[in-house]
Order: sequence, then C-alpha cells, then structure tokens
Amino acid sequence: MQVCETLLSFIYPLRWRCTYIPYLPSSLTETLNACGAFIVGMNVKDKNNVYKQIDLHDKIIIDIDMN
Repeated sequence: MQVCETLLSFIYPLRWRCTYIPYLPSSLTETLNACGAFIVGMNVKDKNNVYKQIDLHDKIIIDIDMN
C-alpha cells in the first residue's frame, strides 16, 4: 500500500483518475484481467500461481521484493 501511495506521489501535480486499489487480496487476483488502466498493490506469496491467473501481455508488474 505504501508503495502505491509513493507511486501516486511521483506523478504529482498530475492526478490518477483511473482505478486505484491500494491492496488487493490474493483471492481476487482475477480482477487484474479487467480492461482499463489501474494501479494495484498486492502481497503475493505464490507469484507463479498469480501469474498463471492473469494475462501478462499488456501489464507492467513491479516486484519490489526482487528489485
């Protein structure tokens, strides 16, 4: 959640007008297949399982645990 808030502060003075979910539980990972621009924060223990559930061809994923 703090990383998402920091990301939003980087674009200041612009404002993010699209979907913003500071914390998305792993059980709702399928939400990431929705159309449109969004910023989502997640705490993922099993990354491979999550990556299998979402379509990665048009997404940018930043894993702060792995630099």
